[in-house]
Amino acid sequence: MAATELLCLIDQLIALHLFSRLFYGVRGAKYTKEGLHLKSKSADSFIPFSAMTVPPAPQRGWLAQKVLIKQGHETYVLSVKNQGADELVQQLQRLWILHHGKHLQVKVRKIERLLTRRYLSHHNQSLVRHVCGALWSSWKHLDDNIVPSSLKPQVATVREIALWNERDIAEFQSAFVEHYLAKDANYFDSVESNPLTVAQRKACVIQDDRQLLLAGAGTGKTSVIKAKVGYLLHRKLAQANELLLLAYGNDAATEMRQRCRPLCNTLNCSTFHSLGMQIIEAVTGAKPTISTLATDKKLFKQFIADTVQSLRQESHFERDFALFLKSSSTQHASQAIDLISQVLPLMKHAQIMGEVEQLLTQFSNQMSVIMPVLAEYQLYLSNESSIDFDDMLERAIYYVESGQFISPWKFILVDEFQDISRVRAKLIQVLLDKKPARNCSPLVMIGRLFIALVVAICA
Repeated sequence: MAATELLCLIDQLIALHLFSRLFYGVRGAKYTKEGLHLKSKSADSFIPFSAMTVPPAPQRGWLAQKVLIKQGHETYVLSVKNQGADELVQQLQRLWILHHGKHLQVKVRKIERLLTRRYLSHHNQSLVRHVCGALWSSWKHLDDNIVPSSLKPQVATVREIALWNERDIAEFQSAFVEHYLAKDANYFDSVESNPLTVAQRKACVIQDDRQLLLAGAGTGKTSVIKAKVGYLLHRKLAQANELLLLAYGNDAATEMRQRCRPLCNTLNCSTFHSLGMQIIEAVTGAKPTISTLATDKKLFKQFIADTVQSLRQESHFERDFALFLKSSSTQHASQAIDLISQVLPLMKHAQIMGEVEQLLTQFSNQMSVIMPVLAEYQLYLSNESSIDFDDMLERAIYYVESGQFISPWKFILVDEFQDISRVRAKLIQVLLDKKPARNCSPLVMIGRLFIALVVAICA
């Protein structure tokens, strides 16, 4: 049996200085293997070593030495005689280590496993630095000769990570990438008909929270999408049902699905409208009815023309319509119909983004025509119990924001990101925001190199 354990089988009295009673209200103290027993005038208290946030710390004085005991936000002070005080503090610290050493080992083991398997993304940086910072704030108070040799590697790891600077992080990330480029070279050589370039390989290995990949036309953008999906599956960083691939249009989604089929034939390769449909069906149990006005542009334009003609029978709308023609530099009603047909979807976007009031103020003449037409359009959809594609995205956003739909995806890859609307971007954003922090969903955005706007959208 270890000497520390043998010594603590019985209660050990602590020789207190007179100051303990006079200034700190502690009349008696003893310790066991489990913790400290303090006796005061009003009550007795027990402080477990397992509940002490930091090890007992000495504070030397002229006539006596203080021993600081911290439990949560409470600090207890023992005043002990200088003779034997150092031995007492060391004994208390060894007992503290007995209760906290296992916790340190478990935490460091998890951190090292994370760092060897996962790229040091911003989320992972925050996680490991927070954990190691908390651990180091406790263990830094111990002298090296007090820490058992079995725990010294863990303490060294915690200290190193807690004190990381930006250069240290960059060096670690670079070493991680180089390691997996070499380790998975066979995968990168064979995933496509031609071996991937170095840049394409790095795009696969790096898994940050928000990753923007820009590529010129014909430089292998789709190959990177396929390779990155395959790499996530190859490294077992995600299962197929935890991946969401989004494309702007049906043709692009079909191409992604076909290119990725050799990797897995159950991948969710969708357009944004298809994603909206999936979310609504998951919540309500039924697919919504899409209005023919949403799928037939000629029919939609004819509806606008008929609606405007009907509204013009009212004198106030006729007056507003005349002002609309003048303010929009259109000479004929047919030109105005074309303009309204283009503006109406944008107004629905503004409603989803909460920007209608600003437009009503800034473009009052135009809005006096647009808003009545929009109201008639929404009434028509309501009467036929249908929605259009903007309604579908709005409902999907609402279901995610309200918590009625929980995202199952660990990774979201978006092709042609520079082409998506702000409403589509909002749907992605709420999917990311509503994901629990411990299951943070990385977003990979793939766009064409010459579209500078993508940088602004990503922000």
